[in-house]
Amino acid sequence: MDQEPLVSVLIPAYNMADTLGQAVESLLAQDYPRFEAIIIDDGSTDQTAQVARRYLPGGPHADGRVSLISQANGGKPAALNAGLARARGQLVAILDADDTWPPASLSLRVSALLARPDAVAVYADANYMDFAGNVYRTRRSRPFRTMGQLIASVICPVIGASLMARMAVLRDIGPLDPSFTRSDDAYLNAEVFRRGKMIHQPGVVLNYRNYPRPENIRLRLLSWRCDLRLARRHFRGPARWYYLAKLTLVMLLKVGYELVTAKK
Repeated sequence: MDQEPLVSVLIPAYNMADTLGQAVESLLAQDYPRFEAIIIDDGSTDQTAQVARRYLPGGPHADGRVSLISQANGGKPAALNAGLARARGQLVAILDADDTWPPASLSLRVSALLARPDAVAVYADANYMDFAGNVYRTRRSRPFRTMGQLIASVICPVIGASLMARMAVLRDIGPLDPSFTRSDDAYLNAEVFRRGKMIHQPGVVLNYRNYPRPENIRLRLLSWRCDLRLARRHFRGPARWYYLAKLTLVMLLKVGYELVTAKK
């Protein structure tokens, strides 16, 4: 196992004291032990930092693979930049502080990348769970071929938080744009896809926490604005206008669905 690649797991956290412990415990329970966990407390005003310190030397659940970065609030991309600056792994995965991983999450994705040296990243499937942590459905990612399919589909083919990428690719991208505080997964996926092949590995690697519908609608509207910026970044000419219109239609369909189902 010592010959296996080191995985840097970045855990950005802002006011996630209620769920951070669950996320870290799921990481420590992985059947692939060769990882480092970097928790980035992004200026939290709750007990997030105190929860993180439980896993540092001297804490009740100390694990030498866990470290903590504390910084002023700057949003998720800024937190990831801080984590990447410290990371030492050959592979990188992101564990959001309100999600959890099943025990084979790391090993499944590492094996996929070891088997495909031509791929720059791997993505997989996810369980959706409610705020209480109850799983209510499984969502499958799917293969895709074009940037348009990646960032402008009604259902995105890639579950962003399931991504594992090679460190060399992230170094090539450089510092992530801190202004993408929403649609950060889509932004990162697009930057990775520009640099090489992303492969789909069947299997659940993530328990994704889905928030109540009123929050979902607000977040969808915020994400839509960032999605439009992605379209402007990656498309030119008539294609740009096509995808701007398509993204707006996708947003309206999703918000409409949330409103209709909320009445049931």
